Amino acid sequence: TPDEIEGRWSITKALRIAEAETPRRISMVTDSINSESLFGGVASAAILAALWSQRSGLPLRIVTRQRAPQSGGLLDLLKMNDIELSAPPECVFIPQDSGDSLEVNRGDLYFTTSWWSTAATLGAVPASRITYILQEDERMFYPSGDEQLMAQSMMNHPDIRVVINTAGLLERLKATGVDNLARTAISFEPSFSLYSAESRPQADTGKKNL
Repeated sequence: TPDEIEGRWSITKALRIAEAETPRRISMVTDSINSESLFGGVASAAILAALWSQRSGLPLRIVTRQRAPQSGGLLDLLKMNDIELSAPPECVFIPQDSGDSLEVNRGDLYFTTSWWSTAATLGAVPASRITYILQEDERMFYPSGDEQLMAQSMMNHPDIRVVINTAGLLERLKATGVDNLARTAISFEPSFSLYSAESRPQADTGKKNL
């Protein structure tokens, strides 16, 4: 039924926007930045978005689609990684099933964190304003079917810039059918100096336990 189809694809529902006289910003579009979500890929994405904001001088805004944002964990994460922004990131909640709209400047840039947040953002703004961080083969979330095809279409979009977590993942994706990445993607190697082996005291405790 139409309701079942709409429910199945609600995560890709276009982000509602309203143009306004606001400063240009970088908007990171993700599901949640609450403490239970702020680990692994989401943390890496937030760090990269903050570094982009810092380097470009554009304010950072976090747009969540599934949970209302609680910014405490995000601020702690940035502090742990010695990232100082000119102003704390603005956090807004635009639920995918609501009629709420995001105020935007026509020149805003967007940083998406999954194939579905990329699809939702692409429904609202030109592909040229979207950068998509890809940190795993998102096709593998699903059995063969429509979701897997949708994931590949976003990963392989010819006009969206893609930033990939590790060169190894980039090479694997190019070798398995996501060939546009050869032109649209760059890779990075994550490094968190706070937790590097060189910075931790290494006590000689004898026998180690796994």
